Amino acid sequence: MYDRVKAYIEKNCMLEGIGRVVVGLSGGADSVCLLLMLKKYITETRKGCGTQLMAVHVHHGIRGAEADSDAAFCKALCEEQGIEYKEYCYDVPRLAKERGCGEEEMGRLLRYGAFRENIDNLPMGIKGAAAVAHHQNDQAETVLFHIARGSSVAGTRGMEPAAGGIIRPLLCVSKNEIEKWLSDNNISYCTDQTNFEDTYARNAIRLRVIPCLEEHVNEGTVSNICKYAERMAQIDDYIKMQTSKAEGIYVTSDSSGIHVKNEIVNEHPVICKSVIYDILKKLCGAKDLEDKHAASCVALYEKQSGRSISLPKGVIARREYDGIVFVNMCNNRYGNAVSRQGDIEPEYELLSSIIVPDTDEDEHGGFSRLVNDIIDKNLMNDNCTKYFDYGKIKHYIAENRECDGLVIRHRAMGDYMIIGYAEPQHREKRKKIKEIFIDSKIPAEKRPEIWLCAIGNRVLWAAGVRRCAEFLVDRDTKELFKLELKQKEK
Repeated sequence: MYDRVKAYIEKNCMLEGIGRVVVGLSGGADSVCLLLMLKKYITETRKGCGTQLMAVHVHHGIRGAEADSDAAFCKALCEEQGIEYKEYCYDVPRLAKERGCGEEEMGRLLRYGAFRENIDNLPMGIKGAAAVAHHQNDQAETVLFHIARGSSVAGTRGMEPAAGGIIRPLLCVSKNEIEKWLSDNNISYCTDQTNFEDTYARNAIRLRVIPCLEEHVNEGTVSNICKYAERMAQIDDYIKMQTSKAEGIYVTSDSSGIHVKNEIVNEHPVICKSVIYDILKKLCGAKDLEDKHAASCVALYEKQSGRSISLPKGVIARREYDGIVFVNMCNNRYGNAVSRQGDIEPEYELLSSIIVPDTDEDEHGGFSRLVNDIIDKNLMNDNCTKYFDYGKIKHYIAENRECDGLVIRHRAMGDYMIIGYAEPQHREKRKKIKEIFIDSKIPAEKRPEIWLCAIGNRVLWAAGVRRCAEFLVDRDTKELFKLELKQKEK
């Protein structure tokens, strides 16, 4: 198996020009195998190159004594092997709650942040890479997960062997092969019991879906899905090449926006939609973007001039005589906290302010008093005034860099609100803004006038209708974000 991994590393130039390899070491079979394989490879093939190997272990603060035992095992293994070791400890459940995301996502962000810290701080001229232990079974799970969620061709290409400073040397071998190699070499490892619980989506695919496919469809399911992903990667590369050519022919930009000529509809529908999707990614970011957004833009070519649609992040696609123009309406900033979008002028306006200790805005007799009043007197239920923890909002924006920050605007396609969390994994419960308007019996003709405060398509407050269940004020709040709905002065 080592020879296959060695050939895979070299085929994909994983360690070319790399001065430090940071291995994500959980203590499980996969990461232990990866660490020892890389040590053997570096020792045998990169003598004199100065390539450093180190391991990073992230303690998530979730599994108590079992997690402590895993950390101790990782430290002992690295001491035994003479490998540099670094450990990070986090309270993932608390951080996930504070930042309004699931524990699984929070853990991933922290792990990759730890890897990045040990790569970014290298001396000038030394390049680093983070090595993670994904294997063929993980690849199959990822592809099935993306297919089930309606991903495009790009989503079904799976994980790359090497991309963005991340290398995956074990993508060429299966889970069974890894465990056999460890057994044959009498190497011990830790077992995370949560891997056998099907409460997480990926665990359910691993424990139930893939075994079912192997038993009832084809015992080579994992291998076949990985080959499928490789073919999808080739197809995706070809689509990107043709998309780039089409953009050079049909797309222009100026101060009024990005223009896409009518003639693009003569291209294959896949290329036409891909060009539009590329433009939307640049303007809206990929996080809140869906295939339906690009499809709606393509459908505009069949509409009359002057028709338009609203897209995430305040982007407007408008039909013109010679094509479609994409315009980002986010052009009127109000301080550093919030911007405004939209040209509808309803009867009410939505005002925002940041309240910090010892400021003139603190009109409630002291900052601490205001925080306590918000909590104890439930001021958050005032229908015209809402308070949020601004520190939590800033954390969320910092962790989701594709977001443009807080925006005050009217509704857009894809808007949703977090209305609660499902325990025990603290999963987000989302609800479309359209459904919230319907449940609140807001007349259809009034919905375009309602002010929203949002981060991307994630709505904090539909003014006068409903607020989200995140970024709540608590005793640790250091900064407040205040939103107030007022009738305009005539």
